Amino acid sequence: MPGLQSVSAAILNMLFTVHALGYGSCWMKGPIVAQEAFKNLAWVREGRFIAALLSVGEPDESPPARGRTPLDELMRTVG
Repeated sequence: MPGLQSVSAAILNMLFTVHALGYGSCWMKGPIVAQEAFKNLAWVREGRFIAALLSVGEPDESPPARGRTPLDELMRTVG
């Protein structure tokens, strides 16, 4: 899938924007197993593919942010 990294970066920016506007979103790749059905539903042109689906809406809840894991628990230096 050419350009998948660029598509992923664009999706991440969309998720940031949705959040900044006060909405909730979820990046779904599971429904892509039904690629052909979605292509017909969304009128996707021949030779194109669906990389992901984003659901966007008003969130039911706003959980508190999780704490960050200390860097020394995530990596170590060698040498």
